[in-house]
Amino acid sequence: MLISEIYNCLQGEGPLRGTPSVLIRTSICNLRCSFKDGSFCDTPYTSWDPEQHTNMSPSQILKKTRELAGNLIRYVIISGGEPTCWSEELLELSDDLQSEFHVTLETNGTKFLEFDPGSLLVSVSPKLNSSVPFGTAHEKMHQANRLNISALTSYISDYDSYLKFVVTSLEDLEEIKMIQKETKCPNDRIYLMPEGMDPQSINDKKRWIANLCLEHGYKFTSREHVDIFGNKRGV
Repeated sequence: MLISEIYNCLQGEGPLRGTPSVLIRTSICNLRCSFKDGSFCDTPYTSWDPEQHTNMSPSQILKKTRELAGNLIRYVIISGGEPTCWSEELLELSDDLQSEFHVTLETNGTKFLEFDPGSLLVSVSPKLNSSVPFGTAHEKMHQANRLNISALTSYISDYDSYLKFVVTSLEDLEEIKMIQKETKCPNDRIYLMPEGMDPQSINDKKRWIANLCLEHGYKFTSREHVDIFGNKRGV
């Protein structure tokens, strides 16, 4: 697997927000997010312009994770890029890690894999129309691949999981409702999260998205790691 970075962090999003964890960031993504406010994927070094990655086997990743976790950390996050691009290797890594850690898999939900559900939490972030890189060479590819309703439905029905939507404007709500209906995802497993690559842009959206959650019965999550440390590698 091509690994961009492995480091200790606090989980910044979702139900385990604030939990000390080891983050394993895979490189390579099958989408190219670009939002209407002009911002791009928050990890372009794993998608738009992959860089500084190391080829590691699942056993090497497990060893590094153990070293970083020590005796204190029992949670691991596998993120990307898009981890499911590494199908067989990811399944092996998940099995290895789950023998010792609680694992959160962060995925865009475009590809369904059959994991051992064990101690696995699947954080699924479907990409809305507001993520399409209009006017670029990647527009058609991204638009064609960004939603896989069958895969999303399987993650919701088969795993401890939730849907996390990056929200840019009120226009996103109609598509969120459509995805919820088609996947039969209950309200208490849907999180809305402000889009943004810096604390100010996230804070500008927090209040109205929080009110949106109150109005529609969804959960709210910010991006605590960005709020505290800023948008940079290794935090």
